Amino acid sequence: MKNGNSLESWLEAAIQAVTEVAGSALACDVVATVREGGLPPTQSGAYLPMLAAGDSVYLGLLSDRPGLTQITRSLLGMEPAESDPAERDVADAVSEIANMIGGGVQRRLADPDFAVELGLPIFVKGEVMMEDLATASAALDMGGTAVEVVILHGGRRLEGAKS
Repeated sequence: MKNGNSLESWLEAAIQAVTEVAGSALACDVVATVREGGLPPTQSGAYLPMLAAGDSVYLGLLSDRPGLTQITRSLLGMEPAESDPAERDVADAVSEIANMIGGGVQRRLADPDFAVELGLPIFVKGEVMMEDLATASAALDMGGTAVEVVILHGGRRLEGAKS
């Protein structure tokens, strides 16, 4: 994929990258369902800022607390008998997973005329309050764990960018 000029192409690249990261780093399969309109219900997770062609795009990896804990356990290779990771460890792990997914998106959208730069992920507990953002999202089943991948776009250059 080499076309980053629509929300749909960003979301498609994100779903492909999540599938790749889940298979390699989390040892699970992914089933994705593209969500029609708007953001998923308020959830916590990591957001990764990306800059492309002068536009700001945010990739979000979201779930509820048990879901974020489960993907953290998978990333860290934790045994079922081990205690759940601390909240800070969950934030670090989910941010790292978002960063890995961002690298996959960057690679999929790479083009000599379309460079994607990654920022540093941030972890958010609860609702993100940003106005005038176009959104695209997909519900993911990651080995039985419900997760959402979200694309937030702050500019208006992308095709199909609707708030």
